[in-house]
Amino acid sequence: MKNKSFTRLFVVIWSVLSSVSLIGCSEEGGQINDELITLQEYSQLDRGMTYEGVVKIIGGEGKSMSEKGEGTTEQTLNYVWDGAAPNSFVSVSF
Repeated sequence: MKNKSFTRLFVVIWSVLSSVSLIGCSEEGGQINDELITLQEYSQLDRGMTYEGVVKIIGGEGKSMSEKGEGTTEQTLNYVWDGAAPNSFVSVSF
C-alpha cells in the first residue's frame, strides 16, 4: 500500500514538472519562441522602429509570417509575437 502511494506521488510530480517546463514555448518552423509580448511591452512600440528594436523590447524573436517585394524599395516583412494574455498576439510589419 505504501509503495503504491509513493508511485502515484512520483507520477503526479513528474507530470507537473514536465508540463511546467513546456509552458510558454511554441515551436514554429524548427525555432522555439518562448517570449510572449505583454501590454506594457506593446505600449513601448512606435511607428518606424526596426525589427532589432522591437526584439529588444519584447526580449525574443518574432515568427516570420510573410515577406513581399524582396530586394526592392517596397519590401515588407511581417512578424507575429504571441501575447501573454490568452488568445492575444501582435503583428508588426517592417
